[in-house]
Amino acid sequence: MTKVFEESLSLFKDKISDCIKSNKSISITTHNDCDGLTSGSIITKALIREGAKCTIRTSKEFSKNVVQSFKTDSRDFHIITDLGGGFGNELNQTIGDNWIILDHHQISDEEKENENIINSLNQITLSDLIRPKNIEQYLSVKIPTQSSIKRTN
Repeated sequence: MTKVFEESLSLFKDKISDCIKSNKSISITTHNDCDGLTSGSIITKALIREGAKCTIRTSKEFSKNVVQSFKTDSRDFHIITDLGGGFGNELNQTIGDNWIILDHHQISDEEKENENIINSLNQITLSDLIRPKNIEQYLSVKIPTQSSIKRTN
């Protein structure tokens, strides 16, 4: 993993920890396709396990109307998964620093600099994924090698 990606994940962890400790409510908005439903479900389950007060909703698309709805939403913090690329500045202007995007779609160079946008496409290099030890780090699992696999006949 790149240093920038690790720093982004650390910031995300800190923001979520603060929300949980402060008993703040969290809204998860996710795309209504396979990627979005999966990522939204995973983050929601993880938050519930940690004792967070959270709700999840799906959206066919992310738009200015969705961003504006956050302004009147009663939740304190917003997580957007598999959506939101191109809306970083608008989110900052509308709800300040109370949001984070977790995504894998192409984003602009300007958004790559936004610490509230965690984008694996732009922050994990191909070499990070093809080296076995780095795959283990990224996935947090031990990948067996040929020599460690016992064969039985």
